[in-house]
Amino acid sequence: MKYHANPEQFGLDTLVEQRILGTSAFILSEHPLLKLQALLGRKLPTIYSDKNQINNLIKKDNPPFVESYPCSIPNWNNTPRSGTNGIVIKGVTIPLFKEQLKRSLNRVRSRQSEQKTIFIKAWNEWAEGNHIEPNLQSGHKYLEAVKEAIEEEAHE
Repeated sequence: MKYHANPEQFGLDTLVEQRILGTSAFILSEHPLLKLQALLGRKLPTIYSDKNQINNLIKKDNPPFVESYPCSIPNWNNTPRSGTNGIVIKGVTIPLFKEQLKRSLNRVRSRQSEQKTIFIKAWNEWAEGNHIEPNLQSGHKYLEAVKEAIEEEAHE
């Protein structure tokens, strides 16, 4: 993984990893309107497949400098705010989100208890399609996945 800057240069001693970019899993949406826009030369959002992206979201090792905390991402679509410069992760499933959580928990397993911290982005960031808050589509399944991942990690 290539890092653009060492956080220590800015006086920071920790970082939260939020990896969305850096995959070769670029795909063009199957939506006919987006295909037409591509043919007409209009810029399109970058669309990733979550199945491929999961390997980039949670790395097994910490960066070679400051302490880092993994960040699991249940969904992502910032096109309402960023338009054609936006990024979309499609094909997100609750089992893949749970796998991210398990990888995150595994990353911090050997740390002292006060450093066993992971981040989830986000509880209710509806403007970016990024939420685990209970809703009509998935009910409480994202929250249940969080509970299950923690329970499974505790038994390993």
